[in-house]
Amino acid sequence: MNITAKTDIGLVRNHNQDAYATGELSQSMVWAVVCDGMGGPSGGGIASEIAVQTVSNGMNQLLHSESTEEELRRAISEVIISSNERIFEMSESNAMLKGMGTTLVLCILIDSTLTVAHVGDSRAYIIRGNEIIRLTNDHSLVQNLVERGEISEDEASKHPQKNIITRALGVTSEVEFDISTNEIVPNDLILLCTDGLTNLCDDNEILQTVTQTDFNLLPETLINLANKHGGMDNTTVLIIKN
Repeated sequence: MNITAKTDIGLVRNHNQDAYATGELSQSMVWAVVCDGMGGPSGGGIASEIAVQTVSNGMNQLLHSESTEEELRRAISEVIISSNERIFEMSESNAMLKGMGTTLVLCILIDSTLTVAHVGDSRAYIIRGNEIIRLTNDHSLVQNLVERGEISEDEASKHPQKNIITRALGVTSEVEFDISTNEIVPNDLILLCTDGLTNLCDDNEILQTVTQTDFNLLPETLINLANKHGGMDNTTVLIIKN
């Protein structure tokens, strides 16, 4: 398995509040996490770094090459809950960091089984040949409107409140997260990214770019595409090749 990733400040922001990490526990087992912080010039970056560090430590301590699915899901739950608690406690103890938080999308790939957990609007996709499959539903105000049938997906992409998320790590003392299991086939690409990419590039544009680009150049190429469309936010792209 191969992993390539990059994070970029974009063309507008003064700080990069995104963070990511990856790890390989065996030849057939890898994990990756991408976070997008929020909350002032420093708070968001601190929140995303706390989450990434907590996940990294937890994955290495709690998992091994023979971990069962039950152990895997328990480890995911532990690192997400621990991340939430650490961020929330720090924000409560420091007025300068009050309200900070972060999105999180975490994946663990074991052989052909991909487990994905997420909070917020950072996303996970599978790119399979000429198909792009979104694995996560945004925890956002606009996604709620789509699910209730009040607006279309096309209207959602242009909605003025599309950046308002309904779940994030560290904002409250407890957090809800979604988790799913997916089967991977040979030559699948797994894409994790922050909304710096998906707010400016639709799924079809991402797919077209991926199918026309060398694997190792994909993060830089997708980030350049987001920046070409305005670079309004930090952008992080991480891709795993099965």
